[in-house]
Amino acid sequence: MPAREVAIGAASTDVTAFWPHPSRGDLPPEATPEYPGHVYFGPGQENIWILLLRLKLITTGWAPEQRAALEQYDGWEKARVWDDTLRTAFTRFQLSLGWRGANAHGYPDAQTWHMLWES
Repeated sequence: MPAREVAIGAASTDVTAFWPHPSRGDLPPEATPEYPGHVYFGPGQENIWILLLRLKLITTGWAPEQRAALEQYDGWEKARVWDDTLRTAFTRFQLSLGWRGANAHGYPDAQTWHMLWES
């Protein structure tokens, strides 16, 4: 039975359980989003790319402390805003890659963006 038919006939109201979803980290590798560019990341930025980065860091274990923040009433809106907690989480990821000094600055570039999505 196709997944859509199962979802329609299922007793559960959570139809997202039947399809890959970024919040669970179960997107196929070909679903890796292209790096949008460095201008989308940093102080003063607010956009969907920051939300996507934050969710990926949470689901891959690099930002577990941020999961609780998303459960707050305005958590999803705040998750779109660049902040130091996101920079710290991305720095942890860069350090895990062996990057040190000026290379572990906490801002994604095309290389680290793709490495995160492949992890």
